[in-house]
Amino acid sequence: MPNTLTPNLDFEAACQALAGIILERAPNNLVGALMDIRPLLGITHISYLRFQINRSEEASLLTALSTYSQEWQIRYFTRRYHEVDPLFSACLTATSPFDWRSVRDATQQSAAFFADAAAHGVGINGVSIPVRQRAPGIGMVSFNSDLPDDEWDAFRQRHMAKLEVVACLVDGAAGVNAKLAAKAVDLSKREHQTLIWAARGKTSHEIAEIMDISYASVRSYQDAARRKLACRNVTHAVATALATALIHPLAIRGRDPSAYSGKVEPQEKASRRRATSRPAVPRASEG
Repeated sequence: MPNTLTPNLDFEAACQALAGIILERAPNNLVGALMDIRPLLGITHISYLRFQINRSEEASLLTALSTYSQEWQIRYFTRRYHEVDPLFSACLTATSPFDWRSVRDATQQSAAFFADAAAHGVGINGVSIPVRQRAPGIGMVSFNSDLPDDEWDAFRQRHMAKLEVVACLVDGAAGVNAKLAAKAVDLSKREHQTLIWAARGKTSHEIAEIMDISYASVRSYQDAARRKLACRNVTHAVATALATALIHPLAIRGRDPSAYSGKVEPQEKASRRRATSRPAVPRASEG
């Protein structure tokens, strides 16, 4: 059926914009490009999340790219929605695109999560496309819309093949910043987390508070990571992890998880936000 809400689609122009980033013919501003191509695709929002095998969930969330409002992104962090978001877990096993309605009402928690997302402008319908073209890890590109169910069905059925092409280009554009090949190092999730927070300029005491573990545990995880990376100190380990893409640059570039520990009391959030906004420079004393 005709879709009067998306009359001026131009998938070719959207693909060309993403290809320009991949071929380094356009500025490497993927979020800006995603904002620009939304009307070309007839989509309300686009998001990209890359799951790194044996990496912490925080690493995936901190490197996510989306056109969602900052308010929703912070809300997702502070409420630890990745623990109930069915898309987060479904992507790890999915081999083909899946419509959000297949998981939207799977549980009461899922239904409440999607209702809250819709209330914050995320869109009532959507499709997520797993992309497995770059190892290691799995990419997930989601397209969502405010179209009602019947119009969304018609749109998705008509344009699904084109959306899959766009998803592959989004994944390719997201990988443009890859630097050196990652070292063959198997960091545990906790080791990886502590390095990420060190890269974001946190002291071991601050990391312990954020992760809700002891100071001694933080130092133990950092020392283990440092030894695995054959580095002299934490600063050296962070630099190596960034240079080899064990830590993605976006994980330290202005992403404020606003007290993302899941155990922060409301009165503590303001002070934690101030702490997380400091420059991402590891303290010399941490080495």
